Amino acid sequence: MGLSFWHLIIILFIVLLLFGPNRLPSLAKSLAESIKGFKQGLKDDEIDVTTTARKEQIRDAETGSGSNTSQSQTQKETKKDNA
Repeated sequence: MGLSFWHLIIILFIVLLLFGPNRLPSLAKSLAESIKGFKQGLKDDEIDVTTTARKEQIRDAETGSGSNTSQSQTQKETKKDNA
């Protein structure tokens, strides 16, 4: 169902009554700055997650060969014990 054109007109009219025409520009500016800050925060978090994932991949690649051989040795020992 959503909001129709008339719903938006009524909401804008109520906002105009509550805040008055003098405060609307400052409210719009404040809202725009808040949205901009929110988007920047999301972008920063995305960069942090990407950087952390890359660091983990590099760390795993550097230590991966050593841990894989120890894992394969452990698996071989387990197979010998079970046999």
